[in-house]
Amino acid sequence: MKSRQLPDGLCEACFKESGGAVPCPQCGYDPRRPIEDWSKLPPGFTLENRFVVGRALGQGGFGITYLAYDSSLSFRVALKEYFPRGLSTRHHTACSVLCSQPDEKENFEYGKKKFIEEARSAAQFDNHPNIAIVRDFFETNGTAYIVMNYYEGTDFMHYLKTFGNKVSFPEAMRYLSPVMKALDDIHARGIVHRDVSPDNIFITSDGGVRLLDFGAAKSVFAARVSHSVPIGKEGYCPPEQMTGKEIGPWTDVYGMAATLYRALTGEVPASLGERWENENALPPPSARGARVSKDVDAAILRGLSLKRQDRWQSMFAFEEALKGPDS
Repeated sequence: MKSRQLPDGLCEACFKESGGAVPCPQCGYDPRRPIEDWSKLPPGFTLENRFVVGRALGQGGFGITYLAYDSSLSFRVALKEYFPRGLSTRHHTACSVLCSQPDEKENFEYGKKKFIEEARSAAQFDNHPNIAIVRDFFETNGTAYIVMNYYEGTDFMHYLKTFGNKVSFPEAMRYLSPVMKALDDIHARGIVHRDVSPDNIFITSDGGVRLLDFGAAKSVFAARVSHSVPIGKEGYCPPEQMTGKEIGPWTDVYGMAATLYRALTGEVPASLGERWENENALPPPSARGARVSKDVDAAILRGLSLKRQDRWQSMFAFEEALKGPDS
């Protein structure tokens, strides 16, 4: 049954005008089809008597993000649900979230607390032009939710795949430089993102760039229950995230250097395991076909140093090094 919070004529999956047609001419959603994936909330499900859930936009190790409709303000938003993979299940009729492992209940609740803390951190930057805006967060339905602005566009990873899997240095910096400055602003408030990677950098349809998904909660939680949730994305995660100790701006420098390496070479940097076994496992970008100067090569490799004290200690220092005389 269609949510009473949704205006007539709007599809309950994409929230565009469907004219009442089934399936939706905009997105193809057909409410007559049986639900195939019970791990996700069904379109039309309403939270807080305000937010109507639509189609799922994506799922990671820590949660599920949906397109949603804010019936109070009458526009679309992105809704992120706390749903840690390996620890969560969903009630098939009530759609509430349950801890799937009774002996992990304490860790499940701990992760939910950190999820809300992540929202509070991100909400500090509600006017920042290069950070996804958090509008609200709340606990209900056995779990927690973060309400964010919904942006049309694509993430940087999909952008790279669309343009031959890699781009030139100037093109990469066109999108990454604003994110570097955003990370500097985040670090100035004592916050570390911890999940800098191409899929957390979003290019909006109007040409803007937004940093998504603060991963601090994810990283801290995963270090506590590493058997259930991945600590970080392979190739973008520095050694200190394995223990959750000595985390600082240099942690995000590693993620950004790895992102730039991926953008220039089309290759994700070697994993920590590979690099510990073979010190030559990470060739400079130029050795993988990137047309960059020795200064850029050196700056990126220093940003990817395994020892955190050998890396650039701030994002500003890293960006300045990329502007070297020969870059």
